[in-house]
Amino acid sequence: MKPIRWTALALSAAMLLPLCGCRYSDVLAQIIYDQYRNGMVDITPPFELSENSLENEDESERLLDLKQVEEAERMTEDSPDQSVSGEASAASAAPQVEYEETADAQQNARTAPQVEQTEGETQATDVLGVEQLDALNNGQDMGGLGQSGTAMEANAGAATGKQVVDAYGNMVQIPENVQGVAATGDLAVMTFLLGGGARLVAANADLSSGFISDIFGAENNAEALWSGSGNAPLSDGNFDRLLALKPDVVVEVSGSATLTDAQVRALEDAEIAYLVLPTQTSLENVNATVTALGTVLGDKSAEGGSNAPQIAADYVAWTTARQAEVAAACAPYKEVKRDEQNRDRSDDIEEKSATYTLYIDGWDAEASYRLYNEQYTTLQGTGCAFVKRAGASECQAITAFLSYAQVRNTAGIREGIGAQIQYFTPLNTVLRQMEVTGTMADSRVADGDALLQQSSARLGTDAFPILLVPDASVAEAIRACELWDVYEKRPTGNGGLAAEGLLGEDGSVIATQIAGEYEIVVNPRGATSWTDGGCESILESVWAAWRFFDAIPETQMRETVKEFYSRFYGYSLSERQLDQILEGDIAG
Repeated sequence: MKPIRWTALALSAAMLLPLCGCRYSDVLAQIIYDQYRNGMVDITPPFELSENSLENEDESERLLDLKQVEEAERMTEDSPDQSVSGEASAASAAPQVEYEETADAQQNARTAPQVEQTEGETQATDVLGVEQLDALNNGQDMGGLGQSGTAMEANAGAATGKQVVDAYGNMVQIPENVQGVAATGDLAVMTFLLGGGARLVAANADLSSGFISDIFGAENNAEALWSGSGNAPLSDGNFDRLLALKPDVVVEVSGSATLTDAQVRALEDAEIAYLVLPTQTSLENVNATVTALGTVLGDKSAEGGSNAPQIAADYVAWTTARQAEVAAACAPYKEVKRDEQNRDRSDDIEEKSATYTLYIDGWDAEASYRLYNEQYTTLQGTGCAFVKRAGASECQAITAFLSYAQVRNTAGIREGIGAQIQYFTPLNTVLRQMEVTGTMADSRVADGDALLQQSSARLGTDAFPILLVPDASVAEAIRACELWDVYEKRPTGNGGLAAEGLLGEDGSVIATQIAGEYEIVVNPRGATSWTDGGCESILESVWAAWRFFDAIPETQMRETVKEFYSRFYGYSLSERQLDQILEGDIAG
């Protein structure tokens, strides 16, 4: 049979292209159901995920209801030949990898581009039969999962071994018996999670220090060949050492800089399998990556090791269930548009509902700024915040995992035009020019890119009370910066309308996007980032449901984090460690 080609699910006509949300995956649901039906996992899937279109919230009527769990229970009474059916969600889909046409494309473009669709465009989705899904679920040479949970058939004439679909839609041949894997960052943690420390032969230095080393403990046998977080290629000497270690498979995330193209070719010459997995921009992508890695590592339980496919199935089931709980808990806070046409519907939302935030990616302490016009220099100083634009994978990830809890990251719902990283200041520059000079970003956010203002929801209002930052140093820098001050509303001296802002030398008001007092909250982080996309990112959704709405009780949120660590890392968090994770200070 020819490989089955999958295309993206239909997107709603009003959706903004760079946005990410969640969508129902028939294939993923079927896989979880099969595992449940076969007694592999004790869950009741599938869950229909909430529609998180960031522009069309008021149009959605298909928010998840936990009563749908009962439907999964009834499925066990159906014929095993009955495939899971269901209408594909018209919500904002998780960003999809556009498969390259040839396998050679890996060498030419190692960053998987995003599928681009015009408004209202619909693409068909092929249906995978139950027989094929059962074969996939039972590991019958069907390979792993692609970017959106897509299963693809193995080539009929393939050599002995396993085949896994990479981020480009290509079948990658890997050894049947994989003993050692080289990986960095979150992929290294996933390898540990699925196969234990003995299977990870080479990784990055960060895995041997701090909190993450406590989790790995004595099981961490990986050589620290990559420096830091592993975002830079190996030196010649360390690459030679990698070849000498002879891992069966080297894995990296699409778009990463783990290896150079020359090093990839050298791996092929050394007959070491090389596998590129999807960027972790949604739960669907994370689950697909975990499932693929489970296929790579295989079942070693007969040899005293772990059953990686079973652990992967348990992980997918657990994270899917947590997403379902979050979606159900936060459904009452689903925003409706507060424009003239929908004023009569605004009563459905509590006044205290928080629906917007902005995640600041970092602070450039060396950058200098100047707010000026031809006559005056109104402000100047050093230090400036920067953000990733909507198209960046990190922005897509934090936007997606917040959106599962009905929280909108404004950086991810704007058209991302220009540099990948941009400086940002809250002051409106209609009356002044803002010049920022630094090395962290190419330019500041363009005029009119109001990241702190969404209609009547402005930073410092009930609907926009929190600014999210990655660590305490960024929070402190913002609090000390006059650009981020809360200015009172004042009339202008030249007859203009009153507005919050800085009073200029000529009596004009340089308006701010900040409406009032606001919180600066350090985002949690654990052994891996909760914001960049990875195996712990589902915890971001659970935390956001508590922190923004109290939709999930704090005690339940804390127990969920502890359960994740115990269940998947085999590590028991102390209350102090849990506090440090939730404060974003675990590394310290």
